[in-house]
Amino acid sequence: YSIKSINHPVSNYFKLCHTSRTNSIIEFQLRFLLYSANGKEDIQIMSFPYDAADNRDDDYDDDKHSSSLPSVEEASMYAGRILKTRSTPMERAKLTTDNHQRKDGALLADKRYYGDRRKRCYVRCLVIVLVMVLGGIIISLYPKLSKRWGAGKNNPTSGSFRPSSHLSERLKQTVGFLDDYSYSSAEALKDPTSAQFMAAAWISDYDLIQYPVPTVASTGMDIAQFIERYVMAVFFYSTGGPKDWTDRHKFMSEEHLCAWFTSKNLNDGEVVAIGLSCDNDLRVEEILMPKNKLVGSLPTEMGHLEKMHFLDLKDNQLEGSIPDELERWTSMEFFDVRRNGLAGPIPNWIGQNWKSLKELALAQNFFSGTIPASMEGLHELRTLSLSDNEIEDSISKLYGLTQLEYLYLDDNMFTGKVDSFTMRDFDDLVQFDISSCNLEGDNFPTDILTHPKLEVIDFSDNNIKGTFPEILFDNKILRYLSLAGNDFTGTLPGSIDSFYGLHHLDISGNNIKGTLPMALSKMHKLMYLFAGENPFDAGPLPEFLSKMTLLRELCMSGTNRNGILPDWISEMKELVLLDVSYNRIEGNVPESLWELPELSYLLLHRNKFSGDLPSGVGKASNMKLLLLDKNDISGDLQEYCDKNAGHQISKIIADCGEISCECCDCCSDHEHSCNDDVLFTNLDFNWEHNYTRVAYAFSPEILFGPVDSDQVDNLKTVGGVHL
Repeated sequence: YSIKSINHPVSNYFKLCHTSRTNSIIEFQLRFLLYSANGKEDIQIMSFPYDAADNRDDDYDDDKHSSSLPSVEEASMYAGRILKTRSTPMERAKLTTDNHQRKDGALLADKRYYGDRRKRCYVRCLVIVLVMVLGGIIISLYPKLSKRWGAGKNNPTSGSFRPSSHLSERLKQTVGFLDDYSYSSAEALKDPTSAQFMAAAWISDYDLIQYPVPTVASTGMDIAQFIERYVMAVFFYSTGGPKDWTDRHKFMSEEHLCAWFTSKNLNDGEVVAIGLSCDNDLRVEEILMPKNKLVGSLPTEMGHLEKMHFLDLKDNQLEGSIPDELERWTSMEFFDVRRNGLAGPIPNWIGQNWKSLKELALAQNFFSGTIPASMEGLHELRTLSLSDNEIEDSISKLYGLTQLEYLYLDDNMFTGKVDSFTMRDFDDLVQFDISSCNLEGDNFPTDILTHPKLEVIDFSDNNIKGTFPEILFDNKILRYLSLAGNDFTGTLPGSIDSFYGLHHLDISGNNIKGTLPMALSKMHKLMYLFAGENPFDAGPLPEFLSKMTLLRELCMSGTNRNGILPDWISEMKELVLLDVSYNRIEGNVPESLWELPELSYLLLHRNKFSGDLPSGVGKASNMKLLLLDKNDISGDLQEYCDKNAGHQISKIIADCGEISCECCDCCSDHEHSCNDDVLFTNLDFNWEHNYTRVAYAFSPEILFGPVDSDQVDNLKTVGGVHL
């Protein structure tokens, strides 16, 4: 090949003879280097035939290893790099040495030599390209990387974040704006340890989305985006987000505020956004963060989320009161803060400003005082849950909310009487719980049984007297009836079977006498029967119970039972709990009890059982509680102790010295209070709470509409909660 330069100031002609195998790399380097010497002069490449057959490998294919020459632009780029090196272009163009000359004077191209140089050239080119690419990436990402990692240990989303005392110009503008327009108090914005200051520092100096600090010229949308992002940052810092939250759900990320959520598929196929959800204008309208270890208090800045209509923060550890600033949420429909540590009175403005409210759930907090009179103005309210608080008021305050479907007032200090006026006009009522409210009454209010939709009635643990009424009509709707812990007298009428849709009947802890009516056996859907602690006529366990094969829990404790424990008990394959304690049942404990597949709680204590305890307790694989004390039973439970690791039994109590059991608790004869009722209260065995009433009230069917897949993709989800 011959290479000729036009108007070259140093040399006009170079001739190089070599094998075709190295054509590409030699031409490549010469063209680049000659262009470097010429400056911006063009180059001509002319080829002349050369027979290099003597120096070619027979099996080497030239066509497979040929490549096109670089363009002038590529040569210019390459030359620009090598001109910065110490060596001159012509020095780099020297490709031969005296050791590579042929006898005829031509240059000898050694195949191995040029192969090594080609490899080195490829490596150098590859390194140069990689360095350039990596450098470009670092340079382009430096602003973001410096914001994300530059804080080091002072990361704004870490629990140790403390903004610098030196205020940047942008932070000064942010603080001034928030103070001037009263989005936060001046005092909080000056405190470097406050959630407000940290949120302002984050959105000013650390947020990867740098929204302009609003001015008088800013549009309403620009202001709203900046403020709502700031408010949610305040919420994050106020509720322990940096160090306490179980899941951040993308909070404080570089994504748009409306993407601060994680999708969750519910068992029924519905999809909800755990975190934030926005409306079509990208304004925050829902916050759904149950059971996420939120601590601290709700910040007043949340009142600036003007489009909010759904808040679910149940099962967290929030304290303080409901901020008055939330009265601005005039579109609020669902407010659930159950099972937190919130306190104070129920705000009066709820009834005045939240006219669209459908669900208000404040249960299991420390709210006190009275029910605001304005609550009667909530004509859209369907669910009111005030359970387990410290509210002192008359139940009649709520008689105007006749549209209610779910009403839970239990475990408060309400006053008044349960009578024929109680919930009389509540035709849409589905569940009604006023248990443990110390209410009085002279008779059971039979009118409430005529409600066409009522499924749950819980009047337990009050002071209602009178007899249980005759049921003069069929009721297919009622599922749960609890009158436990009152002072009902008389007998249980045979017309009880008119409730043939009943699943749960609890009449324990009253003063009901006589016998259990055989009509109970006709209640084929009954699964939970609690009749304990009533002075029924003495006698054995009623044999008609053997027909009630769907029973899961049967309590006949303290009902004057005698005789023996019948063999037909072994046919009740669904039994989970059997409680016949505090009776006078005699004889041996049937071995067939160990074969009941679901039996988990067996309470036989304080009877007159005798004889040897049958072997086979190891068969009771689901057993969690076994109480045998205050009987005359002897035997050995070492079988359980030896296999304890494979069993679920959490408690065995037996008589000291009568039953061999290294892993049991024992009661001696002189310990009269051993294993009394207080023990069970302390251990909190909640088998009596089997009806999942809250799941009915807050079921997905009520809260969720159909979820459109396109809405999920566009960050718009239907608000809701799965219990």
